[in-house]
Formats: sequence, structure tokens, C-alpha cells
Amino acid sequence: MTVGLRLGIKGDDTFVRYLREYPKVARKAGKLAINDTIRRGRRMLKQEILQQVNLPPSYLNQTRLTENYANETNLTGSIVGRRRPTSLARFGAEQLYQPNKTRPGRKKAGVSLKVKGRRKVIPRAFLIDLKSGSKDGGNVGLAMRLPKGQKPERRFRAKPLYKSRDTNVWLLYGPSVNQVMSSEKKGPSLVSKMQQPLTNYMNREFRRQFGRLYGG
Repeated sequence: MTVGLRLGIKGDDTFVRYLREYPKVARKAGKLAINDTIRRGRRMLKQEILQQVNLPPSYLNQTRLTENYANETNLTGSIVGRRRPTSLARFGAEQLYQPNKTRPGRKKAGVSLKVKGRRKVIPRAFLIDLKSGSKDGGNVGLAMRLPKGQKPERRFRAKPLYKSRDTNVWLLYGPSVNQVMSSEKKGPSLVSKMQQPLTNYMNREFRRQFGRLYGG
């Protein structure tokens, strides 16, 4: 299920009256108000998401945080986050090393991730180059090798690196953008918290745009 931030002017008594009495002006004002609110809401959502998870700002591009704009026929708009899980390699991943006791040099000793401003270590994990890129859009993945028959913890949303069912190498993922937006594990979701403030802003913007267009 995809959860997004949706805005529209249907159902508001004032808007309904304006639409009935001044349909052309009201529809244009409604479109402008909704689309301005969508742009504002996307900026706010992006900032909130980046505060919750340590992703580079460039990751939240138009593909992963999509704006759907209103038009004068359909007075609704939305902001939708992508449902595909995010590779843990995106979370400020750093390969760790330790001295190798059996041969010269170092050996891999897990991967450090930055989550909510703190570093966390995933033992036995390692960074891996992906020849064709991952479904997440990156060329580097975060993987874990386990004894055959074992799987990583569910929180890692692991997927097998190879199509073979008996693979022992797994790619690890974190929450999708959509899941970050809709998560209620620690209180109201970002979507819930932002819905009313943005609706209030949209109402004010509608009245401003209507007054400007009608007066002009």
C-alpha cells in the first residue's frame, strides 16, 4: 500500500460555494493554491525525512519523492514516496577493517552506518560493487554472507544477491521513502503531522489567489 500526502479542495463549504458561484475563477485559484502547497509540502517532507534518516539530499529526487499536480479539471494533488526499499549502502556506509592474524594486511570487519546522527555497526557486513547497479539506483550495495540455510534478521529486508535459492550472500536494505513518510512506530507519521498545517496553508492560499484573480 502506498501512503502519500494528498490535498484537495473538495468538501469545504466555502470552496464549494465559490466553485458553484464563480467556477472559472475558483478552479484556477484552486489549482494554483494546491500546486503551491504541494511544492511547499515536498520541501518540508524532504527536510523531515533527511532528519530522520541519514540519506544524501540528492537521493530524494523527483523519482523517489514524486509530486502530482492539480489541474482545473482535477483539483487534487499529492506527494508520494517511492515504495522500493533503500539500500543500506546509502546510509553513510563505511567499510571497517581489522588486522588479519593469519596473513599480512587487514580484513573486513563489518560496516558502519549513520542513522539519526549516530553510528551503528553491522558485523559481518561488507560493501560490494554491483555490476549493473541495484534496483535502488546505486552501483554499491551492502551485503552479508551467512552460512547456507540462514537468513539475515527481518529488519534488514534482505534480498539474495544471486537468483539461486541456496545463496548465502544477501543484500541489505532499509525502509523505503514511503515507509519513512508513513511510519507510526514512534508517534504520528510525517504524513499525519503535516496534513493539517498544509491544509491550512492551502486554504489561505486559495483565498489569496481567488481575491487576486477575481479582483483583477
